[in-house]
Amino acid sequence: MQALKALVIVMAIAIVGALGLLAYGLAGGAAKKQAAPAAPLKAFGEITLPLPPGCGIAEARIAGRHLVLRLGGLAEGGCQQVVLLDRDSGEILSRVRAVPEP
Repeated sequence: MQALKALVIVMAIAIVGALGLLAYGLAGGAAKKQAAPAAPLKAFGEITLPLPPGCGIAEARIAGRHLVLRLGGLAEGGCQQVVLLDRDSGEILSRVRAVPEP
């Protein structure tokens, strides 16, 4: 019976210690993620993005090293597009067009 009590006490201490280490690891990981500075944006000057008539930029967001532009307007006018730009050079990397089925 004494051995069983000792085993329960040792296991309880081990569980509390493991939970403490887990909490410490989670808190340390969150602090590291917050401390990482974002890479500064480089100015690439002015670019010209040709758009079909009646189209406009509906949304713009930065995704890693890229700038993603979602164009809005009528699909029949060729407005439904997503344009991927290099955020450092301003170069158009890719353009995805949504076209209606015939």
